[in-house]
Amino acid sequence: MAHSVSQAYLHISPPQVIGCHDGTTFNSYTNDDSARRYNSKSANKAPPAGQAFGCHESTTFKRTQQVNTPLDVIHPNSNIPNLPPPAFGKCPYPPWQHLDAANTIFIFPPLTVTLITNSRRVSAAAYDSNAIESVMQGTLRKMRTRLDEQGLANYQLLVGDNEVELNPFIGSSIKLVHTGNIFCCNCGKKTKKSYSQGHCFVCMKKLASCDMCIMKPETCHFAEGTCREPEWGEANCFVPHYVYLSNTSGLKVGITRHTQLPTRWIDQGATQGLPILKVSSRQLSGLIEVELAKMIADKTNWRAMLKGNADPLPLKQHAEELLPQIEQHIHSLAMAHGEYAIERLNEEIVAIDYPVSEFPTKIASHNFDKDPVVSGTLLGIKGQYLIFDTGVINLRKFTAYEVSFEAE
Repeated sequence: MAHSVSQAYLHISPPQVIGCHDGTTFNSYTNDDSARRYNSKSANKAPPAGQAFGCHESTTFKRTQQVNTPLDVIHPNSNIPNLPPPAFGKCPYPPWQHLDAANTIFIFPPLTVTLITNSRRVSAAAYDSNAIESVMQGTLRKMRTRLDEQGLANYQLLVGDNEVELNPFIGSSIKLVHTGNIFCCNCGKKTKKSYSQGHCFVCMKKLASCDMCIMKPETCHFAEGTCREPEWGEANCFVPHYVYLSNTSGLKVGITRHTQLPTRWIDQGATQGLPILKVSSRQLSGLIEVELAKMIADKTNWRAMLKGNADPLPLKQHAEELLPQIEQHIHSLAMAHGEYAIERLNEEIVAIDYPVSEFPTKIASHNFDKDPVVSGTLLGIKGQYLIFDTGVINLRKFTAYEVSFEAE
């Protein structure tokens, strides 16, 4: 039996099985001996009755749950208010985004909805009275990000060894509770205070990654023989870096390692990014950034960034206006560091969208040091901030804080 998909939502009556989108197969089924694995990428035609429809990328279902109440599966991009939570609309990769009026979702008896419950990945629970809650505990790390083909930033919350796909929880109630413990993200020892985003005092003083030259790369002192960890410096600082322009709360210049785009832009909440120069070392990128920062900002106004998306900027035009003004400086650096140390780029602007249903008009910040409980409806994610109806929190600031995570 097949049902056509409306643009907003699809009502499902039990008993049926609903699938999700490309890439993954079902491991188990309820009361359906004829069900077989099916990957929607492997065929262009509808699977026959009794054959399961594929689910989202790289996930294998470990557990199924019988649901005996009707469900409304909501298109993740629907703007229709006051609809009940989706059953599978909360998959990490939106399950219906490739379907339109000409496509169908295939449904098979009995209705089985699934929660991924292995130790490393948790998805949203089924919509029914016995829905399983996602609860875990561990130390926080910077959220992992990726940019999908539609230009949407996707986020994973890292809690200890657990990974939680956060985009599906937009519009849901979640709770983070700080246990009072902080464990150094380098050595693992308990510390009363976090230094340099998650380090104990001893590690903060000895690690090269915590030295002042990381924040101010133009002050690199490797050549003076005083680098805290020369091998780390060679692996991380003497590698290609980008100088870029971005649009966060407005026009901004920044630098990052060649492997960190577009991650760096997402972490800063940029809606546009454009690499303009590729250089041979971190110090060199810093020396150029300093000159450009005399004309444009090199920091993000995080409050303005969280209140909405800045108007699009002609980043290429700005680059064409800015680079000639530091031409002499670039030439001098090229003479000192080598002819091929600085490469001019002609890249396309990268546009980035964020999973935000509503931006706050006023910014109130949550702080685990003042209140261990952060809870509310998750309205969005931008940069490294979670946006709740109760306020915002910068998760990167609380790296190494031990917390419990609970999703209703």
